[in-house]
Amino acid sequence: MPKEYLDHELEGHEWQGARELHIGGDFLLVYRLSDKGNLITFVDIGSHSELFG
Repeated sequence: MPKEYLDHELEGHEWQGARELHIGGDFLLVYRLSDKGNLITFVDIGSHSELFG
């Protein structure tokens, strides 16, 4: 993943195993990768305040 997307693992029990990347500005995508890394599950999308309060 290119660095400009700021891809990183999320913390906290609710987000265990989830990652987040910045699509643009404050527009975020939360996703999970399968253990084998061959399947992406899109969990949520929105602004930081919409996703995390």
